[in-house]
Amino acid sequence: MNKTTSTAGITILKKFEGCRLVAYKALPTEQYYTIGYGHYGADVKQNMAITLSEAETMLKNDLKDYEKAVSKYVLVDITQNMFDALVSFSYNCGTEALKKSTLLKLLNKNDYIGAAEQFKNWNKSGGKTIPGLTERRGKEKDLFLNGYCDKPTAQVSKTTATAAETRWIQYKLGGLSIDGLWGAKTAEVIRAKRKALEWEETTGNVCTVNLTKVLGK
Repeated sequence: MNKTTSTAGITILKKFEGCRLVAYKALPTEQYYTIGYGHYGADVKQNMAITLSEAETMLKNDLKDYEKAVSKYVLVDITQNMFDALVSFSYNCGTEALKKSTLLKLLNKNDYIGAAEQFKNWNKSGGKTIPGLTERRGKEKDLFLNGYCDKPTAQVSKTTATAAETRWIQYKLGGLSIDGLWGAKTAEVIRAKRKALEWEETTGNVCTVNLTKVLGK
């Protein structure tokens, strides 16, 4: 894998890390100081100050280690968005956390949806749920799935739906292999869902706007 973090990943990372140009300790018990976009380590000294340009350079250099880790640990094909989400996750939680995570184990078994669902479990610090982490994990999950599992924005059918839209329909219906292929089983489950909703019967080869709304709840 030869990827680097794109603008989408860097935007999320910057949003949640924030940028501080004077060294600080988020917690008094921390061994080292932090500066810039979450740069932490022995090279950051008390009262140290940097420019925004220097913070950008630090971030660029720091990202290389996380990009290498993601490239090393992920053994399956992933999209750029998935790569970006994993780099943001690792930057915040650490590369060892990624290495030992169920998220990575599922991903390396080609269970992309299962892996995406794992992001939400990493929203605690000291055993307490942190709203900022909950929001960050949600954004990372959305980015991870973007382009792989996309909610339809209009009515789609077996012949017009993209593979990403079909995966979203399969994911939301449940009980299906999420393979992006709208076959007989997918049609059967759509028919069953419409029947359960007491809607008019169809061939199951169309996902209407109303069905998308129901599945999206």
